[in-house]
Amino acid sequence: MDGFRDFSLDPVNYPVSAYNAFVKDLHAHGQKVVLILDPGIKIDPGYPAYDEGIKRDIFIKTADGKLHAGDVWPGKDIEIPA
Repeated sequence: MDGFRDFSLDPVNYPVSAYNAFVKDLHAHGQKVVLILDPGIKIDPGYPAYDEGIKRDIFIKTADGKLHAGDVWPGKDIEIPA
């Protein structure tokens, strides 16, 4: 993942061309690819998945209606914007 962002590939270590070649090689050997998606969306204004979630008001909220920020494996590196 690019910077712990779901729906992305690390452009340095796993560029799309290298990823595609890897998958093609697996398939050539009768193997399959299973994608795993971690639903923890990184708090990162400008990141489309985060921005869309804010726009659609779909993120989990606390009892008092504020956005809930859970600590998951990438950790929390910024506060939720007001």
